[in-house]
Amino acid sequence: MSDSSKNIPDYTMQSRRWNQQKVITSEIAIQIARLVHRQSYGEADLKANEPLTVAADGDAWVITGAKESRYDRVDPKVDGAFEMRISQFDGQILSYAFIELLPRPAASFE
Repeated sequence: MSDSSKNIPDYTMQSRRWNQQKVITSEIAIQIARLVHRQSYGEADLKANEPLTVAADGDAWVITGAKESRYDRVDPKVDGAFEMRISQFDGQILSYAFIELLPRPAASFE
């Protein structure tokens, strides 16, 4: 088997997808998100994102952290809650991003 063929789902997983057999529950998806986020950003940041919420979106689970996003003009940085999309079929992480509220200038009604 070549290295490139190891990176694509084999027949067993393709068959599950064709038959709409989803193996990743919302509980498993939350645990995957916790493991990955803890490994990448540490326990403190994971705790700041608790509680995690999960919602179905088509064939994916969307896991969202609860970390509050505050913009600091003195020390600006992107530091908000994370959002991860995980396939309900095989647990593949489809996206992993941060939700950031950027500052907006005050409205002028002159």
